[in-house]
Amino acid sequence: MRAMYKRSLFWWTLLSFISGYCYRANAQSAYQINLDIPDKIIETGYLDLGGVAPDGGSISVNSYYMELNESPFIPIMGEIHYTRIPNEQWEEQILKVKSGGVNVICTYVFWNIHEETEGVFDWDGDKDLRKFISLCQKHNMKTLVRIGPFCHGEIRNGGIPDWLYGRPFLIRTNDREYLKYVDRLYAEIASQLEGFFHKDGGCIIGIQLENELQHSAAPWAIRYPDQPIDYTVADYDVQNTKFGVSVQEQDIQSPEAGNQHMKTLKEIALSDGSSVVYGYRVGQCCDHSSGSYSCNGGLYLSDMGGYRYVSILFIQGYSHYSRLFSGTI
Repeated sequence: MRAMYKRSLFWWTLLSFISGYCYRANAQSAYQINLDIPDKIIETGYLDLGGVAPDGGSISVNSYYMELNESPFIPIMGEIHYTRIPNEQWEEQILKVKSGGVNVICTYVFWNIHEETEGVFDWDGDKDLRKFISLCQKHNMKTLVRIGPFCHGEIRNGGIPDWLYGRPFLIRTNDREYLKYVDRLYAEIASQLEGFFHKDGGCIIGIQLENELQHSAAPWAIRYPDQPIDYTVADYDVQNTKFGVSVQEQDIQSPEAGNQHMKTLKEIALSDGSSVVYGYRVGQCCDHSSGSYSCNGGLYLSDMGGYRYVSILFIQGYSHYSRLFSGTI
């Protein structure tokens, strides 16, 4: 028993000595912090972004961040899809997301919800886009409206109306017949959003054109008997288009076609009499240097010094190097 006690005492003494030595060694270690780091160069004025509202409220974007009224602003964005919620609950939902820290509400304008029958648009009841935006403005919530024509959003056909199925033209392309319908859609949306843009003192600071072009598609909900599933995508994009969001492992086969389509959507949005953002430049993105990148267009809406300015609000990119990234160009 005494021998066991002596061995225990020996080991405890040794451990105490080692612990004390390590403590003294660490206590005497000196660390240095180098504060001689050059300030970041924040560049402004080289991008045509931002502008001033009638009340003097401003939006600007520099090389590092967005500014709201000359102070840094981080958009914390949350989705409320108005057509998926009874309109009696819209205001409650807006207040909930606001209380959770969201400061920009995004919403889809689903084409197939508003034009179920060809040529007949419905903007009433749970489809009252103008009422929803007015509630966002009432509660001082900045808004980004995602106008399609293709939205995805896990909705039937990605938002493309059933009655377009089987038509003798390619959707989500520069096919003239398809673009006629897009032009009409954008004109309808423009009438609903009139007066709510930032340049008018409204809450809308962004518009998104298309969604995940040349990356993602939705299956047509209808098809001819005994035929394989068709997807809401151009024929030349079938091989590189995913069902839903996924990692793309191959290059886009027709990148220039995607670029041209985004440019055309921009032109339609700016055209006289049918413009969602008349007089504004709308951004587009399509980078095919590595993997496949989706193309969206987003913009800040304003009027500054007689010139209209916009900004790409976000771009989503998918490749084998990156699952998802956001950025500005």
